[in-house]
Amino acid sequence: TVVNGDNFILLNAGANDTLTPQAVEQKKQPIADSDFCMLQLEIPVDTVVKVMEIANESGTKIVLNPEPFKELPAAVYPLVDYLIPNEHEAEALTESIALDRFGTPEELKHLIDTAHEMGIAVIMDLVHAHYVKNLNEGIASLDGSDHHYSKAGDAGYQQYWDSMIFDYGKDGVEHFLLSNVKYWMEEFHFDGFRFDGVTSMLYHDHGLGTAFTDYSKYFSMNTDTEAVTYLQLANELIRQVNPNAI
Repeated sequence: TVVNGDNFILLNAGANDTLTPQAVEQKKQPIADSDFCMLQLEIPVDTVVKVMEIANESGTKIVLNPEPFKELPAAVYPLVDYLIPNEHEAEALTESIALDRFGTPEELKHLIDTAHEMGIAVIMDLVHAHYVKNLNEGIASLDGSDHHYSKAGDAGYQQYWDSMIFDYGKDGVEHFLLSNVKYWMEEFHFDGFRFDGVTSMLYHDHGLGTAFTDYSKYFSMNTDTEAVTYLQLANELIRQVNPNAI
């Protein structure tokens, strides 16, 4: 499938949708007309190479998850512009650690350093919108209550995801999340972030059932101003750590 945005195109191959190099050739113009082309994990390596060739000719920047990147011929590495590691199981600890599913923390650092040597920026898919309610591997009820990192009761619960929501109005929560942002940049040298679940963060109803049909819906009494403030602080911190961050 192909999903177009204002300046990006997403290529995704699901279980019943094989995206072949021949199929990509038919989608050549939309790829060439986009500023960014994001490739999902399921796409075959030969298809990834074909997309990269088209993008290289048109100047479209390639955004790639590291899983297919590991299988690509070394000759096409320089054609990748951005890597986005995406490991949602890390939500259990608010992405505060590097899981070993794809390697050790040191191997992740090596991957990022190697990408930098090739002129490739590496972006993290960062989940600060929510965290799992599991008690054994998560931070829920860390102090014995249901509102150490969240608001008490239903206000601290995200029904759609069946997970807990951060209380961005608490100084301790802000410091915890901001330190996490700084950790990934300073310790692993990530070049920036794509914040996951931003709509859920920005609105008290988490955007569920809201049709954003006009600008009045984007900033209203439904807007969580504490979450907006957190995102502003996060962006300020990111720029302080790395003025060229993405």
